Formats: sequence, C-alpha cells, structure tokens
Amino acid sequence: MSSDDAVSPVVSVILLVAIVVVLSTVVFSFVGGIGNEQTSSSAGITVESNESSVKMNVIDMGTSEQIEFTNGTETKTVSSVGESVVFNGTDPVQVVGQNGQSSSLIRTVKPTDEGVVNNEETTTGTPDESTPENSPPTMGDAGLQPSAITYFNDTYQVATTSSHVYLNNESELSKVSRSTGNVEWTTVNDIDVPQDFENPTYYQGVSIADDGTVYSTEVGEVTRYDSNGNPTPVSIPSNVTNPVVTDDRNIYGYNLSSDEFVFVDLDTNKIENTVSLAGKPNIIKEGPNGNYMYVQTNEDEATNNPIANIYKISKSTLTVEDTYTKNGIITQPGTRGGELLIDGNQIFTELSDSTGPGSERLVSLSTTDMSEQWLIKDNYTFNDLSVGPNGNLYASGGFQEQSQSGMTYMKIDTTSGTVTEEFRQPTEGPAVSNAVIDVKGDTLYANSGIGIFAYDTDGMKVAWVEQEISKPPQTGIVVDGDDIYVSNHGSTFS
Repeated sequence: MSSDDAVSPVVSVILLVAIVVVLSTVVFSFVGGIGNEQTSSSAGITVESNESSVKMNVIDMGTSEQIEFTNGTETKTVSSVGESVVFNGTDPVQVVGQNGQSSSLIRTVKPTDEGVVNNEETTTGTPDESTPENSPPTMGDAGLQPSAITYFNDTYQVATTSSHVYLNNESELSKVSRSTGNVEWTTVNDIDVPQDFENPTYYQGVSIADDGTVYSTEVGEVTRYDSNGNPTPVSIPSNVTNPVVTDDRNIYGYNLSSDEFVFVDLDTNKIENTVSLAGKPNIIKEGPNGNYMYVQTNEDEATNNPIANIYKISKSTLTVEDTYTKNGIITQPGTRGGELLIDGNQIFTELSDSTGPGSERLVSLSTTDMSEQWLIKDNYTFNDLSVGPNGNLYASGGFQEQSQSGMTYMKIDTTSGTVTEEFRQPTEGPAVSNAVIDVKGDTLYANSGIGIFAYDTDGMKVAWVEQEISKPPQTGIVVDGDDIYVSNHGSTFS
C-alpha cells in the first residue's frame, strides 16, 4: 500500500460540490454498513440551521437508495437527490442509516451551534481552595474544531496513514478513504485489539509497518493484507502469544510454554532467538528508535508479594540489557490494555499495589539504564498518557479525595514529575478515569464517557465540548493532520 500525501477530510471534498449557507451550514458525507458488506457509499448532505430548526438537503445519494435521519423522537427518510427533511426544535439531528442498515460514520448537527456546546458543569484550573466547586470553565480557543470529528461506531481501533483509515472491530478490518469516506474493502478475520476488557493482557491489533504493509495479530496468529484486502496468514509457532509486528516487519512475542521472549523470522516463520523472562507479560512494545523492545511482566501477581518487571531487550542481539524491578506492586493494566509510553530518553508506565482508588502510581524511568527518575502517588488513577510537542507529559485518569472524586486531565513536568496544571470534572461515587487522549500542538483531545473534549494545554482550559456520547466504552481517539477520528464499541450516539 502506498502512502499518499495528506488529504483534506470528508468535509472539504463535499464542500467543493455544494455550499448552502442559511445562518449555519454544514456539509458532510457518511459511510454505511461498515462491517456488514464490502460495498460502500458516500452521500453528500448540506445543512441549513437556525435557532428553531434543522433542514437536511441531500445533494448526492452515493450508492444509497434511501437515507435515514432522526432527532431521537422522529425519523424521516430521503430517497432521491434534491429532497430535504426539516426537523423543528432544538434536538440534534443525525444521519442514522442507509439502505436499511445502520450508519457506522455519524455526523450530528444541532441548530445554531452545529454540535458545539459548552459544558457549564465542569471546573477548570489547578484544584485548590480558591477554585469554586462547579464554577463555569474558562473557555480557550485551541486546535481543530468539532467539524473535524469523524465517529466510527462498533469499532475498537482506528489506525491511519496519510490517505486511509483502517477500522478494527475485532472480527473485521475495513479500509476507508480519508478523502471520500468510501469503504474500499472489508475483510472478515479474527483480529485482536489493543485492549481486552475481560483479560487486560496487551495485544497489538492492527499495525502498519514502515513500508506501508498492514498486519493484524491474534493469539498465536499474524495476518498480512495486500492493497485489495486479501489476507495472507503468517505461520508462526502456535505457542507464540502476544505477537507484535514491528516497523521493520519483524515479529516478537512470548512463548507461554517456556516463559520466553521470542523473535520469529518473517522469511522462515521460525523462532530464531529466545530470551528467558520472569513472569507473564502485560505489554510488549517497540522503542521509538527501533533498536529495543520493552516488555512488562508481573511475577506472583495473585500473592501478597507481587513483583513488577520492565525489561529492555536489544533487537539486534535479543539479550536483556537492563531491567527495572519493583517489589510489592504490579505493572498496572489500564482500560486500553495497559500503558507503556516511551518518549526520547524516558519511559512512563503505571504501577499498582492494590485495586482501590489511590493505589496506582505513575513512574518515569531512564531508557539509558532503566533507573527510576520520579514516581507520582497522590490519590490519582491513570488511564492514558500522551506527550505533547512542548515536551510535557499529559495524562487522563481519576482522583479521589475526602470531599469529591471524578475525572481529571493533568499536565506533568517530565523532569520533576510534578503535576503543574489540572482540569477536574467532579462526579459522585468512585473516580471515573476511563478517558483516552491524544495531544497535538497546544491541544489535548479526549474521548470520555460524557463527550469529546478539547483542552487548551496552556492553563488546561476547555476549548470546546462535543456531547455526542452516552457512556460508551472509550476505545480511542486519533488526531491526524486536520482530522479527528473517534472509535467507540458497543454504543449508540445520541
């Protein structure tokens, strides 16, 4: 598969076809039936909105015979180009399906604000006694706007190249054009995902090698796909679990029968080298320079004296060069299957000594000698990590104090391990910490159970909120160029 130059999102393509402006106009396309058929369609729609109604005008049916819209209380259909439907009131309107099938890519349009809402129930700033509880947030102006968001329902994982989006729903892999939104192919196959909600052992799911080749992994299996989506199984030894395909198209994994880390040659499909490790792996990840693999393992996890290990393994010699070991705790698997972030000369990872709130720890290690640089343990839980271009570390997680608990987004100084700025969303009950994040430029984008958030990282101010989600499993958010891709599995958007 070749990598084309970066392309504009679907919105820009359809804007070249027609622009209708009546107070507020949105033009977009949608894909239907992803995961059901290998056919695809792209429909063009212009939207006219005012303070009391939304009008949906169909300018291109694509290959659809019928397009369905709803505002949650009533449903209307269009069967030909030039037809329009009008919804009165202030409820958001969605494209929900085509040709009798539900749509996997959904755009929502609301009167006047085009889907952008301010969250007046959140607090902002560093939490202290001077920050009034439930005070309205200071609104920033950061990053891409909600019109750049594309939602993929029933999708665990989104992987992108400059020209295409690959959607993994665990049983099917779809290739979607970023310029048109068309599904170019869908193939049925067993595919792991980077998280497992029942067994939090890390899996890779879909990966794209540096030569553009697309791979998927499953327990003891690796599959290669050509440009037409035709799968070719890669025969690796059946006892190799947690296979990871690296950028240079090598395969690394774990041999459960002998507790060994293994290298499988793609040309011979045989185990070429092994190295013995203590414990079972949670995460296997390639370092950013491609010279090392990092493996997290837990020993005696079910006992009162567990041991957490992180191994630095040379890819050229397949030998352990350095090890970080911590007694009495385990490497903490997060909602996405665990977090092990390697950036420059630092490794960031989660540790835990119990399952209760405040038991988690965020630790920084040196990639040079695996020595501990700093450790955060202050009634936080950690779910997802991202390093911004300014060198700061950002985290989503939860907090629990005597007076309140809830979700938090943190800016962390990577030199000292100090939380320098924080945005908190108080909630009742246990801390909620399952948001996933991606930091690009000066903006943190978050996929949470109450919406899609953008935060200006200068002060951690709320820039905008897209309230599309009603507590789904948050499986991913990917910001690539001028596009924001959101994946959620097992949910409907409302």
